[in-house]
Amino acid sequence: MKKSVVTRQSLGLKVGEGMNIPKNQQLFPGLVSLDVSVEQVLSSAVQKIQLTKPRSDAKKQSSADAPDLLMFYKSSDVFCEMPYLATEGLPPLKLQTCVKPQQTAVEMYRKLQERDV
Repeated sequence: MKKSVVTRQSLGLKVGEGMNIPKNQQLFPGLVSLDVSVEQVLSSAVQKIQLTKPRSDAKKQSSADAPDLLMFYKSSDVFCEMPYLATEGLPPLKLQTCVKPQQTAVEMYRKLQERDV
């Protein structure tokens, strides 16, 4: 574009045609106006709330229909396991930083680029 004046002028004309759109012509005909009154928004929200069923009733009905699984087990068979979270006997962890050469970051970046392609 720097060298060719003709190319620059023709490109400028095409861009100008795209930018100069009359105000009465809609650029995007599929868009909906955002000028909506508050009453319309509230009425549509109320309608949606009225159409939805409360979920608490659905949960109560589904749990009543399900069989009681405890009838298949003895009380001695039912138990609860608790996790053992103690770390007794383990040596404390030693965090050590290690210096990596700068080339590894470049290699990692290249591998990521190869994987994405």
